[in-house]
Amino acid sequence: MKVTYKKKSANFNQKLLCITHTDRSFHIERGNLNFLEKRYSDPNRLPPQEPFESLIPSIEHSPYLGSVTIWEFEENDIQKPNLLAHLQSNSYKPQHAIWFKERFWILGVELLEVYDSNFSLVAVIYDPWLAGGHTITPDGKGHLLVTCSASDSILLIDENTYGIISAYRMPESLYGFNYPLTREDSVVDHYIINDYQLTHVNCAWPWRNGFLVSSLIPGAIGLFNKKENIKNI
Repeated sequence: MKVTYKKKSANFNQKLLCITHTDRSFHIERGNLNFLEKRYSDPNRLPPQEPFESLIPSIEHSPYLGSVTIWEFEENDIQKPNLLAHLQSNSYKPQHAIWFKERFWILGVELLEVYDSNFSLVAVIYDPWLAGGHTITPDGKGHLLVTCSASDSILLIDENTYGIISAYRMPESLYGFNYPLTREDSVVDHYIINDYQLTHVNCAWPWRNGFLVSSLIPGAIGLFNKKENIKNI
């Protein structure tokens, strides 16, 4: 990330609004509910006929770039936003960004970068299942939940060491089967496209002893307890 603007008197020790921007074009017709229902209604959609080893890398599906803007509000008045910083990516498309633990966490399609308030890079996190990154959310218990649509999974990351503690995949008993992924199988190198995914995980949010997960393909919100998906809500 390259800082193209930073307010000299910026105060980053407060609640901030982080917004990601992309240069990817939006096709409104592909976001239509009827289009999505038709796209995923084929009973023979899964399992895919294409072998996992033949799938092409993630970067070939998402060659886009983007940026992140960071905002503060005068006296907590949401009608008075002030731009604190603008960061431009020259290598990946930012998907989600948060200010947490005095760090900027910027999630890309295939990686998670961590910066301090001076925008010095603190850590870069990779994982074989981190492809199609969507959201990053603190769970209030020392971890961050990272959703990965291509692997239909949620990564649990230690907020202090930046290590990946666990990875949870959406259960085939509810959502069907595509590929028998192990933790060594790289979805970054062999990207599972939307049409071959089980759920297309969007967001995970901590709740009770697990987390709620929203998913595009079944149009469901699932309660996930780190061992199994209890139910769809």
